[in-house]
Amino acid sequence: MVKSNLIVGVAAFLFMLFGGLVSAVCCVAGPVLAVAFGLAAGFLCAYFEKPVDAEKAIVRGAISGTITGAVALVAHFIGLMVAQLAMGSNVACLPGMCAENGVAVNPASVTLFAVFNSCFYGLLVLAIMSGFGAVGGGLWTKTLGKPKAGTPTG
Repeated sequence: MVKSNLIVGVAAFLFMLFGGLVSAVCCVAGPVLAVAFGLAAGFLCAYFEKPVDAEKAIVRGAISGTITGAVALVAHFIGLMVAQLAMGSNVACLPGMCAENGVAVNPASVTLFAVFNSCFYGLLVLAIMSGFGAVGGGLWTKTLGKPKAGTPTG
């Protein structure tokens, strides 16, 4: 499980950190990437560990997806907070509409919104990765998983 979490966790960390930095642009890409990272985490975990039956592959895939999702949550939070501090925005507006008629707001409320937004988004990504990690473990069982010698089949 350590190998799969290192491989997929580093990739998820980098992509979600970048997604946090440009949150307004990449808010749709995160859940799509979470599906791919969850499948990869579950599949690689089962591939490296080669569990005896499908149930263990699914459980370990879900655990691996959850760990990778937690890494992605932290990365997205860091990226969004860095972007928030770098921009220092105290104007509330819709994307693309800020040029003329932005409304001034308290910077603390904008930062608080960014924290809650990042936490909600990160928990969504964590749930997606956990579920698809289980799917990835089951997928390994159906495609490449072969029973070990001496184990009953059927």
